Amino acid sequence: MANSSFEIIGSVKLAYSFLADEWKYMVKIAWPALLASIITSMFVNIYKTDVSIFEKFLWELPSVVFVAFVIFQQTRLILIGERLEKLPENPLEYQMRAKALIASIGFYLLFTMLMIVFQGVADKIIVISGATEPEKMDSKTFLLLGAILFLGIWSIRLSLLPITSAVGYPVKLYLAKVKGAMFSLRVMGVSLIACLPVLFLWILLFSSFVGDPDNVTEIGKLVTALIAAPIGLIMVLVINASLTFALKEVLGRDK
Repeated sequence: MANSSFEIIGSVKLAYSFLADEWKYMVKIAWPALLASIITSMFVNIYKTDVSIFEKFLWELPSVVFVAFVIFQQTRLILIGERLEKLPENPLEYQMRAKALIASIGFYLLFTMLMIVFQGVADKIIVISGATEPEKMDSKTFLLLGAILFLGIWSIRLSLLPITSAVGYPVKLYLAKVKGAMFSLRVMGVSLIACLPVLFLWILLFSSFVGDPDNVTEIGKLVTALIAAPIGLIMVLVINASLTFALKEVLGRDK
């Protein structure tokens, strides 16, 4: 059986070191995604506060595509050293890059939609059952939510498909190498540890500029959008870099 373990703390350290070294380049390629995220975040936070998570995703779709493109570029920089100012000149290599771009963005959108579906189904089950607290749920509700949780944990491995497809790594070969629940749990561990410093920064900024989350004014919503967009993008880039270094260890290992 293929060994799919990797250094969790080591991957996070490499990610932060990479971002510290390449922050100027990351700003260069990420500013369109940041601008799109700020605009959509402001619009949703001010005018679409009561929409469903599905409708919210549709409103945010343009910014999600921009973020997926940044993830594609970041992944290729880490794994093959590619930069926008020095793209492949060979027509065949350029065509392969274009296919990888489409696949990477496509998988990112599909996984995002999958997570939204899981969340939507879970919320619907809770609403139908009429139990908003664990002690009030019956066994059927617990089993259904448990099944969704299990599927969600299993599908965590699919969140790395945008990374593997960015460099043309075969999907079947990747899935064959990452069998087992431990890989998904390790991915969750890396993501959590990687985003903790950014999460603390978000809490600090929100409490400093917005204040009470239960009494947010219109100005507060605007400030929230302005803070949430860059913090969210930084969090995505930190997690993606950490997972890319983790995959580099797993997939680069001899069989």
